[in-house]
Amino acid sequence: MRSEVALEAGFRVQRYAKIAGFHRSTIYRRFIRIKGISPKRFCTQEQLKRAKELLLNSDTAISVLSKKLGFSDPLYFSKWFKRLTGFSPSRYRNSPDPSLTLREKEKDIILKKG
Repeated sequence: MRSEVALEAGFRVQRYAKIAGFHRSTIYRRFIRIKGISPKRFCTQEQLKRAKELLLNSDTAISVLSKKLGFSDPLYFSKWFKRLTGFSPSRYRNSPDPSLTLREKEKDIILKKG
């Protein structure tokens, strides 16, 4: 998946603009026109989506998952995940709570607006 490559490589608009021979703002505007959100927000959403998939589909320790997702500090990953979802990674993984979906949708709306 291209977004995974971008996330793992530390996506930087400036870098891709230089490679493509465009100004950074041109790449940024085109990205927003195509995806509807900023490159940073896109990467955050993709990283969050990948974190959710890994949490739900594996028993791997959260500290190991955080490293796979590019976080050097598992505590920072946990705080980041909770800020975006309203749940700690372990609670997200272990909770069959139906309100989880509703709260995630609310957070996704805020993430898209913010």
